[in-house]
Amino acid sequence: MEDPPLTTQLERLIKTGGLPNNVQASTALLLGRLQSVINVRLMGPGRAQKTGLIAAFAGMELPDIPHAEVWLHYGEVPLTTVHYHDGTSQIWTPDTEHGAAHPIRIDLAAPIRELELLSFHLVGDLDRGEGERLKGSHAFQDADIVLWCTLRFDPSEAAQWNSAPDRLKDHSFLVSFTGDGSLPPSQQAALAASVEQEFYAAQQVNLNEPGQKSAKRLLSDIYNIAQSGRRADQDGAAMLLKTYETLLKVTAGSVETPEVSVEPTSPVYAKALKVISDCAIDLSDPLPNEDRSDLAGVLMKCADASQTIADLFEDVAEEDAKFRTLRDDVLTASDQLTLMTMEKGVQPAIDAVTTLIQLKRDFEMRCAA
Repeated sequence: MEDPPLTTQLERLIKTGGLPNNVQASTALLLGRLQSVINVRLMGPGRAQKTGLIAAFAGMELPDIPHAEVWLHYGEVPLTTVHYHDGTSQIWTPDTEHGAAHPIRIDLAAPIRELELLSFHLVGDLDRGEGERLKGSHAFQDADIVLWCTLRFDPSEAAQWNSAPDRLKDHSFLVSFTGDGSLPPSQQAALAASVEQEFYAAQQVNLNEPGQKSAKRLLSDIYNIAQSGRRADQDGAAMLLKTYETLLKVTAGSVETPEVSVEPTSPVYAKALKVISDCAIDLSDPLPNEDRSDLAGVLMKCADASQTIADLFEDVAEEDAKFRTLRDDVLTASDQLTLMTMEKGVQPAIDAVTTLIQLKRDFEMRCAA
């Protein structure tokens, strides 16, 4: 049977409530990232280059609406929607008239593979009055990647970018454009070198070239870095689930306790298996809220079960070599579980359940021998 998606498994793990507070919070953040597209924000002075870049990414015409926000995201069919200040909206075509309505946002939907992972957001111009609100570190909130679009990246822009958090600088692009007002080619390379430590990469885009090759190359590079980050999150989720998988089974009441398909060869085996099965059923009940932070209840139940089994084995005078080996394993496990009860945290509880499950497997193998 195929495993549920990583996000479904993380949701189940969070709902157990048995994670330490710091792990619970980080797991929730990880889940949020995996469930969301990566937000790429276009920033920098002027508007023409940014709107031109979004149009090049989408392969669509963009309405000429000054100062409106622009969002580009995935859609099954190309579609442009204009939203107005009064809460209304309409599908846009080149013949659309806005009348007295004040357009405030443009939504572009396009069936492009990269947009299944990315969305693009064009914010207000930083060289206009209302752009002042975007200055400072709060300008970069909710952005996962920034495209700083510029012709020259002058000192005032560098000062604005300096307030970006380092996490963004490591994943963002300086995008310079060819055309009127831009630096000559000889200085473009010098600009890229001068900001090497401030951006993940610097790329030059020509919005007038046939086929928009440079814009598409930039889109591909953004997608690749986003994919790399998504894979890292997926690997982190898989590792987290591997670490806490036993906790997930226990607190969800899904510790598997299949019946033994063969008759136990000794009454003590049958009694031991019943003790473990009863313990698994007991563990399937929700833990008291006060026990969820350190799972002390899980530890005590496992330790009590192992001690009961150890007492069963000590009361039997059996000279069979395999029986003696199994008895030694039981006594060792009981001692280990007793020591675990003196520890706190999720990992000791996971180890305790794992130890008990391993004992169950040993008994089943001995019964089938």
